[in-house]
Parts: sequence; C-alpha cells; structure tokens
Amino acid sequence: MPYSHFAKPESTMFHVPNVNLPLQINGDWRTLFIAADNVEKIEEGGELRAYIRHLECHHGCRNISVRFYVTKDGVCKVFTIVGVKDEARGVYVADYVHATRTKPSTNLPSVNLPLQIDGDWRSHSIAADKVEKIEDGGELRVYFRQLQCQDGCKNISIKFYVKKDGMFQEFTVVGVKDEARGVYVAEYSGKNYFSVVYNTEKVIIFHNINVDEAGITTNVILATGKRDSLTVEEQQKFAKVVQDYGIPEQNIRPVILTDTCPE
Repeated sequence: MPYSHFAKPESTMFHVPNVNLPLQINGDWRTLFIAADNVEKIEEGGELRAYIRHLECHHGCRNISVRFYVTKDGVCKVFTIVGVKDEARGVYVADYVHATRTKPSTNLPSVNLPLQIDGDWRSHSIAADKVEKIEDGGELRVYFRQLQCQDGCKNISIKFYVKKDGMFQEFTVVGVKDEARGVYVAEYSGKNYFSVVYNTEKVIIFHNINVDEAGITTNVILATGKRDSLTVEEQQKFAKVVQDYGIPEQNIRPVILTDTCPE
C-alpha cells in the first residue's frame, strides 16, 4: 500500500492518525502526494494512484469510508470503500478491486421513471465475499418483495424478508441517497452503502457494502427481477458483475429457489 498525504479544501491496509475526532475527519479531502515501493502502481494510470474526494467516520471512527477516483485509459472511475479498524494491528482494512467495470450508478439511468421501479420485485441470485452471510438463515440472504422511489429516487424504500430459525421476518428499510459518495445509505444489520450497477425495466443488480455491528465488512451483489426467472443473458451479466467485484463464482446462491416467504 502506498503512503498518501491528504489535505482538506485487493485488500488494502491503511493507517490514519488522529481519527478520534470525527468532526475533524468528515468532509472533502484531496490527495496531494503519494509514494510507494512499487512505484509503477502509482504512476499515471496505476491502480493505486488514488485521487481522494471524501472521508467520513462511522461508529466512532471504527470504520472510515473513503471516496476516490482512479484514472484508467483517460477515464475517471469512482470508488467508495469502507475501512474497518483492526485494533490489534493499528490499521484499517478495506476491499478495493480495481476492475474494468463501469462506474456504479445510483441514478437508475434506464429506469428513470419511478413507475417503472415502483412495484413488486424478487431476489433471484445473491453473492458475497463472506458467503456465510448469505447462506440459508444468514442475515444478508434477503428476499425482496417491493421497491419504491421517493422524492424522485432521492430515497428508495425496500421491503424484504429474512428467514431465521425457520421464521420469516419482514423488514422495510429506506436508502437515502448520498450525492457526494454516489451511494444510498440504509440501516439494516449495521450500515449499508448500496448502488445500482446494472438495470433494465425487468432486472436490477445491486452492489452493497454492509458493515455490521462488529465492524465486519461484506461485499454483496444481488440480482432482483420482476419475472420468475432471469434470462441466460441476465444470468451471465450477474456472473460478470460478481467477477468484477472480486467475489468467487462459487459464492453465488440462487435464492429464488428457496423463496417460500409470504407475499
């Protein structure tokens, strides 16, 4: 990991001193200098030449979200990662995959009319880097029922079920759009930072970063649809998104096959 110097106007470990006062950390920052032992990683176009834009503390700075850009082939790509504090090692640990994927979009570009989003949706497939979170009975194995835009999609409400010990639990959460970081933020099993990475009128693929109460970060990809099944092309698109986010293919779970939750 390179050494970066900030100034205000793969798994990665980073150290941020004096983060015990969140009000001094939260806000807009810019990268001024960067150095690395493998200098090719921070040359122009390198995956570790990160242009910091925003820092924010969570849970008393046990977690720090970092929004930054990386330039590749002349194109700026935005990333938001959440560093989880490792007290024993005195560092923050975060997942950062520099892939060729397109910028995650929270503007729902091809479903920009709320009437095309509002309505009944079903979870079809889900994948996560911590697969135990999405196994049967896992808190992130969510069975979608309904999506609804509010205030021109500044907020999105999601109704879903989770099965625990054979019992169905219904939840409705509201994701609030964070324009600065390009994600929706919602409370469920900790904090969630989610965005739409692909969508049509019938299918939406979400990327979610869940930071649970213990500070453990899980990357989740979820495919939802308005039909009973995904087409072959949609399944291939989902598998490609999973690969782009560095999640093993064997971590994909076809949750539509186990959806016996109430309507």
